Amino acid sequence: MFGYVRPYKPEMKIREFETYQAIYCGLCKQLGRSFGPLARFTLNYDFTFLALLAIAIDTTEGSNPQYCRERCIAHPLRKRACCHLLGSGKDDENGLTFAAGAAMLMVYYKAKDNLADNTMLKKIPWLLAMPFFSRIRKKALPSYAQIDRLMAEMMVRQQKLEKQSCCIVDQAAEPTAQALSELFSMLSQRPDQKRVLSQMGYQLGRWIYFMDALDDIHEDVKNNGYNPFIRKSLQANGSETVPDSLITDAVGTLNLTAAQIIAAYELLDVQRLRPVLDNIIYLGLHENMKTILRKHGRDRVAERLAQESNSEGPTFAS
Repeated sequence: MFGYVRPYKPEMKIREFETYQAIYCGLCKQLGRSFGPLARFTLNYDFTFLALLAIAIDTTEGSNPQYCRERCIAHPLRKRACCHLLGSGKDDENGLTFAAGAAMLMVYYKAKDNLADNTMLKKIPWLLAMPFFSRIRKKALPSYAQIDRLMAEMMVRQQKLEKQSCCIVDQAAEPTAQALSELFSMLSQRPDQKRVLSQMGYQLGRWIYFMDALDDIHEDVKNNGYNPFIRKSLQANGSETVPDSLITDAVGTLNLTAAQIIAAYELLDVQRLRPVLDNIIYLGLHENMKTILRKHGRDRVAERLAQESNSEGPTFAS
């Protein structure tokens, strides 16, 4: 996961943002408890969302989160809100520990993928970090062997598609979508909720993959890197540049995928934290896509999306 699933802070109430920040900090501290202090540097927004979702739908006894204010290395002078769950020890199972274990395994396989894809110079930092990533994987394996299998299979399938220069964007996104589908389905034991979570994870996996491809599109053109949107463009017209029409098509794909995420989310039996989840699902996904477009100079597309959302409300349908 790549850090694209974030809240839209301007539309959050103060207490909602503090709640989100508390879970973010709680996951950071859980990473340290479970895998050591260096693991805290791998924290990102996507796994904070996984922890948030796990806590929100948990119906087990004692699942209500507890909040307090604590200092940490990053904020030594001012206490910040921090979430704790009943039994948030090193080996106790809850939303924070689940997200921490999944995050560490994803980091390990992402590091292996970067070693396979990058030039020799860019491989050096990952080579130096691999002993650390290998150790944390060994710590996570006893409790999260099923997640490790998912991540390993996803990387193998993804690398195979990239070697084939797959230009079908839906097919290119399938490994990530399938992996997140199974990962999200683990968050509940209820059959009805498992089906909904599976669909939500599948569509979110597609959305994250498409967002990463859109974010990397200019760098991939420059370095001749694999990108399904670029492959589609080059196959169509032989150009080495990315036309505006391709960006518009990519945005349409992202919007349709986000609409499917919303459809699944609305079927979830959410026990708590709904305002925070609503902000991420209904606003955050859309706003973060516009941020990526502006980052790469596609202001006209971003402004058009902003006008559409202002006139019609937050919508993801193309």
